[in-house]
Amino acid sequence: MIFGFKPYPSCKPSGVEWLGDVPEHWEVRRLGQVGRFFKGSGGTKADESRKGVPCIRYGDLYTQHQFFITESRSCVAVDLAASEYTPIKYGDVLFAASGETMEDIGKSAVNLISTLAYCGSDVIVLRSFIEINARYIGYAADCPASVQQKNLMGRGFTVIHIYPSKLKYLVISVPPLSEQAAIADFLDHKTALIDRLIEKKKKLIMLLEEYKQAIIHQAVTGRIDVQTGQPYPAYKPSGVEWLGDVPEHWQIMRLKLIVHQISKQDEKLQEGLPYVALENVESWTGRVTLNYTETIESKLKLFEKGDILFAKLRPYLAKVMRSKSRGQCVGEFLVLRTTDRLSPHFLEILLRSKPVIDWINSSTFGSKMPRTDWHFVGNTRLAVPSLPKQISIARFLDNAIADLYKIADRTKKQIELLQEYRTRLIADVVTGKIDVREAAAELQQMNSAACGDEASSTLSEQHSLHIRSDHEHEETL
Repeated sequence: MIFGFKPYPSCKPSGVEWLGDVPEHWEVRRLGQVGRFFKGSGGTKADESRKGVPCIRYGDLYTQHQFFITESRSCVAVDLAASEYTPIKYGDVLFAASGETMEDIGKSAVNLISTLAYCGSDVIVLRSFIEINARYIGYAADCPASVQQKNLMGRGFTVIHIYPSKLKYLVISVPPLSEQAAIADFLDHKTALIDRLIEKKKKLIMLLEEYKQAIIHQAVTGRIDVQTGQPYPAYKPSGVEWLGDVPEHWQIMRLKLIVHQISKQDEKLQEGLPYVALENVESWTGRVTLNYTETIESKLKLFEKGDILFAKLRPYLAKVMRSKSRGQCVGEFLVLRTTDRLSPHFLEILLRSKPVIDWINSSTFGSKMPRTDWHFVGNTRLAVPSLPKQISIARFLDNAIADLYKIADRTKKQIELLQEYRTRLIADVVTGKIDVREAAAELQQMNSAACGDEASSTLSEQHSLHIRSDHEHEETL
């Protein structure tokens, strides 16, 4: 139970494992007792346009909407929508009918677009025939208790499907209508506060990353001498646009002249060797979670301790790591072994610096799976100081950014905890584990004091909108 809130004074068994006990005065209803289901229909993404009527596609339920649909990502032409797509109304709950994982199946959101809107195929629509608060059902239909029920309803392996015949048995708790509105208002307010705090922490992580990249850029391009903290005495043109001027005693070299590309591939995973896939390498940090399990990749590369792995696929993700031991990796990595003129540690930092990543990313080909190749990467010209200077730069940067990593890691953990709290709060409120009626009343009083009676009345009216019967709703539209 969320700290700081009291339970309801009297509860009863819901008869559903995922709901547990619910307040005595609440109802427990299957979605089939709340409204009727029907399938959406429509064309393809090729129909999308900037102008027309809003159109919600099943993929948008995963990527664009959480609990509520307040605007659409795209539109379709009015005449095309009227002939091929399914019209939706304010308060309709939209479910994704398919997904890639059991955990995601049936992802839902309630439509809060008050104007004419449509949905495409592979969407299941629930249209209520009882009075129920639109925002409340948005929370209730995709809270953890409902997600767990939907998980059990999914069918399939490669693609998971869910059907109206199963969704109609999904059970939600239904408080009195006025209490639904109070709960929705309370959750809107609390989740907005949490979301703002999360956004601030995400912005802090972005600023830390920008600061880190600025320090790295200044050091590896010779803008400052890490031993003095000042610019070098003399500079020369590098002949490379993105490098600009470099210290006079640094050399400009093509990468292929100072590293060996290890291109030999194996067909079989060698027992006992750590295996590195793209997903094992964290973007922009090089941190690795090693995997000792078997893989389905057909082409593998062996690497040695000190080799640099550079991801050719989506190089903008900056998946670059320096190996701490011998191992194997997927063929999507370039395996680079330095000569005696280059420090592996320095090369790792240099290849993961933003100017180098941006330069290499400019060479990619393929729209859905952009890749670079060794020909371009190997011909990339870099500024290379003496070996002792490379080692001192790498050590300086390790020390300079260590605290930044600590702050960023701590902030990421705080974001995770806030997201967990947000999920738990919604779950406890819509299943009646905590009583927020008093808090909602206080919130209403605060709104009245801040906005005045007239503005407060408008706010209350907007938040208390509920779904009417089909006939009444058509008249309102």
